[in-house]
Amino acid sequence: MVKKEQRTMTIRLLRQGDALLRVTGLLARRSIALDELVLCPDEEQGLWSMTLRANADEAEWRQLEQRLLKLVDVLQVEAG
Repeated sequence: MVKKEQRTMTIRLLRQGDALLRVTGLLARRSIALDELVLCPDEEQGLWSMTLRANADEAEWRQLEQRLLKLVDVLQVEAG
């Protein structure tokens, strides 16, 4: 049995409406059930910082990280 645990991910993305739609669309397609989502302006102008928390196994979380990095508007992903 695969062990799911609480995981956190921080994403830095361009501050554009399309960027937010791409990220949330990816989460919906992957059926990621979020426990928490926080979106705020990043320290660097023109960027957003998004923090996600969800229950997921290691493989799911790594795959999500890889898929997010393929999105053109995502600049950085830090998974924990």
